[in-house]
Amino acid sequence: MARIGKVKTSVSCLYISRLEDVDMEVLRELCAWAVATMRARHPTGPSPD
Repeated sequence: MARIGKVKTSVSCLYISRLEDVDMEVLRELCAWAVATMRARHPTGPSPD
């Protein structure tokens, strides 16, 4: 979390006041990790089309 820049955190939230204070590449990595983790923990079947 130290690499992301100036943010505040709570239990499961990330508070960003100004996007220019945040390293966007690190934010992308964090989002990708969060999505992958949630998909691994909560797998779903194929979506109906």
